[in-house]
Amino acid sequence: MLEQQKENIYSLIETWDKTNITLALQMAKANRKLWKAVKARYRPLLRLLGKGSTLYDLGNPKQSIDRKSRKPLNYDANLVPVFNKLPWTTLSLNFDADLPWWATEITRIQTLVIKNGLTLKDSTSAWWTKLTALTQLYLEYTNYIPSSIGDCTSLKILDIIKSRSISLPKSIGQCVLLEGIYVENCDFLEIPSSINQCAALEFINSSYA
Repeated sequence: MLEQQKENIYSLIETWDKTNITLALQMAKANRKLWKAVKARYRPLLRLLGKGSTLYDLGNPKQSIDRKSRKPLNYDANLVPVFNKLPWTTLSLNFDADLPWWATEITRIQTLVIKNGLTLKDSTSAWWTKLTALTQLYLEYTNYIPSSIGDCTSLKILDIIKSRSISLPKSIGQCVLLEGIYVENCDFLEIPSSINQCAALEFINSSYA
């Protein structure tokens, strides 16, 4: 009976309708075991409900990795399809460690905001290749832009804020729909000659620190 109750609650939550979510959480809170199961399944989603079209992660501590599977200890394969179906179009990440595992399962986003991304490395390249719907990218306090950014072929706006000396990768030339680059309060930005391949580029607006 408990398992059936879980499935009913999960189904309500995964409609992503605010009324259904509220009802599901009320039902879950009435039973300690159900509430524990819901928290385990949807963390970190519980803190995000009611945020409209934006999915927020309020910070992510360094993740412990399982030695055998090489996946984060809190990795849950059952959640992968949940994240894949999320209706949110904006993802805002504020972290100073590795990307949370679940972030790489969200690929429908159109706007991506990364703050404190000082450890943004090419290890995330497989994720960037999936972000084909991404149109706006905001990077704050970062010192690295992945070479696979060129796979974000729908990208129109790139905003780099308060960052160190960084270089745009040559692959930026593959972003043929790119219309504008904002560089705000950065130390230095190196732009490759491949930028000339961005036929739609209208401006590069820069203000250095």
